[in-house]
Amino acid sequence: LTTSALTGDGGMVLFEYSPFGVIGAVAPSTNPTETIINNSISMLAAGNSVYFSPHPGAKKVSLTLIARIEEIAYRCSGIRNLVVTVAEPTFEATQQMMAHPLIAVLAITGGPGIVAMGMKSGKKVIGAGAGNPPCIVDETADLVKAAEDIISGAAFDYNLPCIAEKSLIVVASVADRLIQQMQDFDALLLSPQETDTLRAVCLPD
Repeated sequence: LTTSALTGDGGMVLFEYSPFGVIGAVAPSTNPTETIINNSISMLAAGNSVYFSPHPGAKKVSLTLIARIEEIAYRCSGIRNLVVTVAEPTFEATQQMMAHPLIAVLAITGGPGIVAMGMKSGKKVIGAGAGNPPCIVDETADLVKAAEDIISGAAFDYNLPCIAEKSLIVVASVADRLIQQMQDFDALLLSPQETDTLRAVCLPD
């Protein structure tokens, strides 16, 4: 954290940055590893420590990753417990974390419900916006580029991250050509029956 100064005809402004302290970070089930890694790097670099509240649906990978990051942080700094969590992530544990007086600020990556809960905590909140975006393609699009980018984005990490394309909205005049172009890039067009079968396997709940 470096101090800087800005001078001009009106005088001088001194910028001095300081850490918040302990940040409470909520990690999602859709992209737990990316969120935990990114949050850890940025929060530690700014002089903070972080308490993670992982999604129970991503418990195993989240706890494993947090333990590894904590060990790396200790080896680099000689300070223990810079990146911590609980052994059993639960909704109740997240509520307790948000209400804890030593948590200075909340960084929440998740759905509207968990972000809204953080907003009611009375603390500073950095909340993620809505994810699972649709992709809109109209007649002005470069269909080759659009098809390639849609497939690349949707295929990333098995389409788990909320940033990946989840649905398409395509104007009728280019829909058939876009489908063909996507098939040229090895996309598979399923029948309604095949879609139902796949949905039952991938989303049994």
